[in-house]
Amino acid sequence: MAEIGVDQWVEQSDERTQERRGLTAPVRRIFNQLAPGWRLAIFAVSVAILPFFLRQGEVRIGVSVLILALLALGLNVVVGWSGLLDLGYAAFIGFGSYFYAIVASDQLPAHWPTVVAVPIIVIAAGALGVLVSLASRRVQGDYLAIVTLFFGLIFIEIAVNFGRLPFVSENLNLTGGPNGIPGVDPWSLFGYQINTNNRYYYLLLIVLVLLIIGLHNLDNSRMGRAWRATRDDPLAAAHMTTPVNKVRLLAFAVGAAIAGFTGTISTAVLVGVFPNTFKLPLLIMIFAAVILGGSGSIPGVIL
Repeated sequence: MAEIGVDQWVEQSDERTQERRGLTAPVRRIFNQLAPGWRLAIFAVSVAILPFFLRQGEVRIGVSVLILALLALGLNVVVGWSGLLDLGYAAFIGFGSYFYAIVASDQLPAHWPTVVAVPIIVIAAGALGVLVSLASRRVQGDYLAIVTLFFGLIFIEIAVNFGRLPFVSENLNLTGGPNGIPGVDPWSLFGYQINTNNRYYYLLLIVLVLLIIGLHNLDNSRMGRAWRATRDDPLAAAHMTTPVNKVRLLAFAVGAAIAGFTGTISTAVLVGVFPNTFKLPLLIMIFAAVILGGSGSIPGVIL
């Protein structure tokens, strides 16, 4: 936000001249002059050719990096654009992971087609995000962080102890307890099975590019401006007729839907789901990507 009595042109002079310094200055100047679409194309092509120079183990690392990039983009919507401290984000990933594992394995058994299971999971994860975000109507800041952290801890306990919960039959253990759910079906799109590291790598790259395009357009829309206005000054945004509560609910829903969707791919890659995956280290890693890359910046978060 602009500060009263501060000449921003003068204040940003060092930032502007930084482009003209260093050995990489010419490349940076050219890159910054490119349209966003060309920048994304250069990024996509560069990442797409990497598997031709990598071993299978290194491609698997690339798959993990792309999964984390998707998760960081989802968290960036909630934290970076809306300014809501969501410490229960890992629970939405777990929700999508467990949901997919239950309906795409012998756990029920169900073995739903991917094109049926994934849209249902995304919608369900978004709805769960709305329910959790109802707390943001009354609490903010550290208090909201505590509420969402509590939700994340509850999810792990439910995943581990589902068979011992009240009103649940001991013969029904949807989550598999501490052992999780192994033997999950791979993604299958219109008869084409995605069951190798290279296939998952390119699937994730396509999904990442589409998500970047969608989020870029969303960030430059009225909703994106409403998110940033709510983050910077919710009281002023409310006085300017911005529906602050609805905007926050939508941010939670979008972030949760992205997390749930990514959870389905992650579970298919691992061929199973396990409760220890969604504990604090995963949350810290995703937050580190958002913070170190620059909260609110799509290229920074991915980098």
